[in-house]
Amino acid sequence: TTKHYDAGNDLYEVMLGPTMSYTCAYWKNANNLDEAQTNKFDLVYRKLEASPGMKALDLGMGWGTAAAYMHQQGGIDVTGVSLSEQQVKWASEHLARPGLRFIWADYRDHCEDPKYIGTYDRMYSIGLLEHIGFKNYDVFFRCVKRLLKPDGLAVIHTIGEPDFVPSGDAFLETYIFPGGVVPAMSTIIPVVEDLFIVEDFQN
Repeated sequence: TTKHYDAGNDLYEVMLGPTMSYTCAYWKNANNLDEAQTNKFDLVYRKLEASPGMKALDLGMGWGTAAAYMHQQGGIDVTGVSLSEQQVKWASEHLARPGLRFIWADYRDHCEDPKYIGTYDRMYSIGLLEHIGFKNYDVFFRCVKRLLKPDGLAVIHTIGEPDFVPSGDAFLETYIFPGGVVPAMSTIIPVVEDLFIVEDFQN
């Protein structure tokens, strides 16, 4: 995290543009990358089926722009959590307001904090699963379940791989996703099927 995402927010402002958004974009009816990234935020927002006043959690929040979108569109209270100090710094300086906050922490520590357990109506992550590693999927999804209320809903957005490859591509490893492994459904489903009811899957 410190070598990659803490490399300097000025670099990412130039590279990512106004949405400050990494990972996939959703190109349906989009004319440019900024529109496609905003479409991605909107797709996640609609899948959350959130109501005003609900509490939502963004694990691996990036620079907080998705959280800001959820807060603005739905009137929901959003907490973003990131392991990157610089991401949280940027989001706190540019986006934080009442009902929208950002925490510098490992998601696992957030999961273990008693004041957050069972308090979220909705939870989502965009592009975090690729960084967690397939050996840690069980820890991650159990954490999600622990943080959600009993009737809570989670949306997990990830890059996908048709076949399980337990190591990353050399180029991606060096320049794009250090330590990242792109998940395959065959590695995710065995973990989630005993924890959640999968209501929707979209490729």
